[in-house]
Formats: sequence, structure tokens, C-alpha cells
Amino acid sequence: MKIVLITSGIDDLSRRFHELSGSPCAVIDVDSWSLQRKLKSVVRSALSLVFPSRFESLNDYCKTHRMQYFRVDRANKSVIQSVLKDVSADLVITYRCPIVPTRYLNSLQYGAINLHNSLLPAFRGGDPLFWQVLHAVEDTGVTVHGLSDTIDAGPIFKQVRVKRPRYVSEKELSHLLNVVHGFEAISDTVKLLQAGGITPAVQEAVTDLPSAPNGARTNWRQLPEAQQLNADELKDVACFLGEAESS
Repeated sequence: MKIVLITSGIDDLSRRFHELSGSPCAVIDVDSWSLQRKLKSVVRSALSLVFPSRFESLNDYCKTHRMQYFRVDRANKSVIQSVLKDVSADLVITYRCPIVPTRYLNSLQYGAINLHNSLLPAFRGGDPLFWQVLHAVEDTGVTVHGLSDTIDAGPIFKQVRVKRPRYVSEKELSHLLNVVHGFEAISDTVKLLQAGGITPAVQEAVTDLPSAPNGARTNWRQLPEAQQLNADELKDVACFLGEAESS
């Protein structure tokens, strides 16, 4: 099984892509590639010469593990289809990247799966961690699901439920969910797909569950959900957003 990761930038989870069973063969880096992003890339490349482990790029990572690297502008995502064909991809994993239309992925033998930071179908959308903290949920988790034309509504392959830690930063919570539990969930899903022994569960068509739209962080204290929080819960949100010291 030849596997391709579609993501946007490098982090601790994408650095583990090569550990998956099968044949991780390529990474597609999708972004707007604005002037700011290009400048950051140049600076990171320069710093990587001095601090290679700290400022590694996705391109560097792919070279180290003998995988192909492709940079795609998010305004021209149709290129993804030809890249997948060129590398003979069997499975795509999407993680922390712009929405990829399913019509570019229909030819894959094993389809495409995505890692989402909530227990779907709750908190569908681009900012699930923030909204779960804002809703003061007791349990959080990750979901590996198939891609569909409706955002985060595809069939569920794997879910991991964990107790949500309080008064932690976004970086700490993201590491727990993505690097620790998320990678394990992806790895288990890939192995089951290879073995042909997994039947995904269809998501419930529920309309009254909380969603997780982007763009609400700036004035979060004015949101109705914030008005209902007590002092400890408000501190929890502030710690997550870096407005208070996490413990």
C-alpha cells in the first residue's frame, strides 16, 4: 500500500509519517504560499543549517526518509490529482490542511482518511480544540474518518476518547491528541485497511450538535458560550489561548 500524506507544514505528527506500515511514499504540502509564508520558509531553511532538528522542513524530512515532496498552492489543488497518479498512491491521509475536494481522490484503491480533533459528529469544522475548551467538555478525543463532500461527515474508522486536561496550552492539548493518540489511531486504521478487516461506521445525521467554525477566537469572551462559563472555566480557555499561564 503506497500512502501519501497531505498536510500544511511540519509538526510532530507529520514527522512520524514514515513510521506507518505499508509504503509511505510522498508528502503533499498545501498552502497559500503567501509572501509571509515564503519568507518563513527561507528563514527556516537557513536556520536548519545550524539547528537541523529544530528547524527541519517538510522537504528536509522527506529527503531524510527517501520520500517525494510536492508543494501545492491551495488555489490550485487540482494538481493533487496528477501527483497522486504519478506516485501510484493507494491511500491518502489528510491532516491539518485545507479542504481537498473528493473528486481528486476518487481513483485511490483505499480512499482517503482524515484525522479530526474531536469525537465526531460533534465539533465538525476547522477549530475543534478551541470550541471544545469553550464548551468546557469533560472528554475529548480524535476521530479517523473517510473524506466526504460534507466537511467532517465521512464514515468513522476509529475514535479514541480521552479525559480533557484543564489549564493547558493549545500546543500541549494538540500534542496529546495528535502526536500521542492521533498517530496511534491513524496507524491502527492503516493496518486494518491493509488487512481488509475494517467496516467504517456511518456518522449520525444530527443537526443540533455543536460545530467548530473558524474565526471566533478574537472576541471569544463575547460569545454566548463564554457568558455561561464560571471563573475556572474562563481561566481554562485563557490558558488554552495563551492569555493566562498554563499549569
